[in-house]
Amino acid sequence: MRSDIQALRGLAVLLVLATHAKLGLPAGYLGVDIFFVISGYLITRMVAGTIEKGSFSFAGFYYRRAKRLLPAAYATFLVTALIAPFMLTSAERSDFAAQMIGAVTFTANIVLFRQTNYFAGSADFKPLLHIWSLSIEEQYYLFLPALLFFTSRRFRAPGAAAVLAVSLILCLFTIQSQPTEAFFLVQYRVWELAIGSIGALALDRPQPAAIVKWLFWPAVVALFAVPAFPTDTLRHPGIDALIVCTATLVVILRRHQGFSASAPVRGVAWVGDFSYSLYLVHWPIFAFANNCFLTGDIPLGWRIAGALLAVALGWALYRFIEQPIRIADITPSRRLIGAVLTTSLLVAILPTLLFALRGNTPDYAHLRRINYGLSKACETTGPFTVRPECRTSDQPRLLIWGDSFAEHLVPGIAASITVGLEQATSSGCGPFLGMAPAETGLPCMVFNQSVLAHIAASPSIEVVVLASPYGAYVTGAAVIESDGKNTRTVSSSPEIGFAGLKETVDRLHALGKRVVLVRPPPSANSFSIGGCLERRASFMLTVGAPVDCRVSEAANLVAHAAVFDLLQKVSAATGVPIFSFDSFLCSGDRCDTEREGVLLYRDEAHLSVDGSRWIGQQIHLGDVLMKVAR
Repeated sequence: MRSDIQALRGLAVLLVLATHAKLGLPAGYLGVDIFFVISGYLITRMVAGTIEKGSFSFAGFYYRRAKRLLPAAYATFLVTALIAPFMLTSAERSDFAAQMIGAVTFTANIVLFRQTNYFAGSADFKPLLHIWSLSIEEQYYLFLPALLFFTSRRFRAPGAAAVLAVSLILCLFTIQSQPTEAFFLVQYRVWELAIGSIGALALDRPQPAAIVKWLFWPAVVALFAVPAFPTDTLRHPGIDALIVCTATLVVILRRHQGFSASAPVRGVAWVGDFSYSLYLVHWPIFAFANNCFLTGDIPLGWRIAGALLAVALGWALYRFIEQPIRIADITPSRRLIGAVLTTSLLVAILPTLLFALRGNTPDYAHLRRINYGLSKACETTGPFTVRPECRTSDQPRLLIWGDSFAEHLVPGIAASITVGLEQATSSGCGPFLGMAPAETGLPCMVFNQSVLAHIAASPSIEVVVLASPYGAYVTGAAVIESDGKNTRTVSSSPEIGFAGLKETVDRLHALGKRVVLVRPPPSANSFSIGGCLERRASFMLTVGAPVDCRVSEAANLVAHAAVFDLLQKVSAATGVPIFSFDSFLCSGDRCDTEREGVLLYRDEAHLSVDGSRWIGQQIHLGDVLMKVAR
């Protein structure tokens, strides 16, 4: 037991805890990267050492891993599953059930990757979100012992170096275009564990090299400075992770006795003793709190209390479950293996059983289903192509163009229009020519150009409805601009947004089409409207949202002032009208989110399928848009 490594563990978990508690540390998630290096180093050193002694056993290795990891994990999973039915809404329950299966099978990172998309629930609401990192480690442990066992000693370090190089190159390449994939999947993270493995195989010496001694204090500074002042919080793991991982290895290799004996290091090392249990319990606390507050914007006092509760529960889990079982003399047997497998199966299916027992009437998972418009097939991810399921006529006279805020209008338009309708939509891709949010980038610009080309080739289309939340184009978010030859990334501004949207309108007018801009319906950026309505009806604890789940019209106007100003300026410059739902939904500074028992919203801003259809029928939305377009 090395106090310096325990201190690194303590630092890692405290960094993660501080970030998840939102205590002012922007990149404390780098603590996970510290864990990866430590795990790679220790496991490689242990396996390689027992191989050299001739005492290595695959069965023994995996038995020790299970004995070390499963008891505390399963205790956490059990308690989390028992609380979940009373804290999670229908959509989050479905995700949680899949997360539990992933956690037990060490595939949580894959499950969470599949749950990460534009329409997915917020990561802040997922109680087992943090288990992705344990899955990464366990997947590494699946092939590491075999790699070491079946490789001669002289090829082990070069093999680990090759794994590191390939994984790092793949990672740095993938984070530019698919950062979510690079974050969750093992092939893009294995280089971090491989850094620890190389340290154990080739660099570890009783007397550290001079370069290690020279780099020690800069490495210590980096472990504190980089999480506090990261170079890039959008693309991870990247340069920041590489710096932190290298610094972690330097501290491990240095074996600094005086540093390890200091009181502050011993204090952090004490936290490191129960860092695994603390890591397990801390995130469900914040995830459940986020669900209750509906946004993840928890008051400071609650966040501090959550952090303190996590430390207390983490220590208790370590003291009464993790440590006693780890040191217990338990002999492997068929009966024990059978009990572990049975327990794993029960833990995996427990959420599904509990959710079925609790029931959910009405079916909010259906009421709050994703609103794709005419069909899920209309959620375009490449160039626009004509699809029969995305039009109601072979000769549509109205086309709606935009992102998810265009999609959620389609059921209402389709239910209230007497002419053919066509849908041209791509989530996260507003109808702005020559620019796109950095997240959707060039594919978005290609989509918009293809929509314009389709409109130009479709004489039946008379009216084009443009819809988007518009905010990404005016409020300083990163956008990509293109003049057809060169592209550049800039911060959006009212001027940039005006130029892009006006260009779209001008091009449509040049084609002889009439246009109407649709303003987003009143929304509550501070809470999930759909979640609030479901929690209220299901008698779940709800904090931080109005009792009636209605939206303040004045607050909505203030929050979206830049967007509304953009629409007014484009309207004044082009003569196109702006359609707004405010006069129908709002009165006396309060905007309704439910009418006649119909949930109008599915989340904080998007209309539900039933809500869109009900509003459309009440105000004859489709025919009105055809009439007012200019």
